[in-house]
Amino acid sequence: MTYTIVVLKSSCRLIACVPDDEFSDHVISAAESDAGVEFDSADIAIEYGLILTNDSDAGDVRYRVFDMGRLKDAAGIEFKYAVRRPVGRPSEMKSGKRVNVYLDAASLARAADLGAGNVSEGIRLALIARPPAVA
Repeated sequence: MTYTIVVLKSSCRLIACVPDDEFSDHVISAAESDAGVEFDSADIAIEYGLILTNDSDAGDVRYRVFDMGRLKDAAGIEFKYAVRRPVGRPSEMKSGKRVNVYLDAASLARAADLGAGNVSEGIRLALIARPPAVA
């Protein structure tokens, strides 16, 4: 699940952290009501599509918890960082080579399941699990 955070630029104060699909202008209005002030719209930074984590190496850190707010997920669990994960083609593997494979639907689904959504990882795990044939 990805989250939207709202931060005051001038103080780096986190004023909201909600799942992306729950964000609307009402979130900012509720934060203003809770704080008893009206925020300057020019001072508000909104970032969508962030992952909450305790690992600063999980992506591009967009917000780090200091004393100015707490990052909590929908279940109320606190995290230290809101990060943006890289998009696009993953980096190349050492001694790896890109190949195309043709799989039936059942094999494709099984590989994706083994690799937690990553078909290539599923194929690698399946190859590790099966010992090489003896010639």
